[in-house]
Amino acid sequence: MIRDAARSFARDRRLPRVVAAFRDEVFDRAIMTEMGEMGFLGAMLPESYGGAAASHLAYGLIAREIEAIDSG
Repeated sequence: MIRDAARSFARDRRLPRVVAAFRDEVFDRAIMTEMGEMGFLGAMLPESYGGAAASHLAYGLIAREIEAIDSG
């Protein structure tokens, strides 16, 4: 489920904006906020610190899907 959510986010919401940001030479800060709301930033942190308490494997799956769209 985590991989599917990360893949969907990366392809549907991130890809079009990354292409536009690359073309226009800008950084879309809102992408980071959205990734945080999805639990993709700090995924392995405990819930008491605002993380998702995900496993190392889950974090790797998230990273793989995000990096497939933009590794920069």
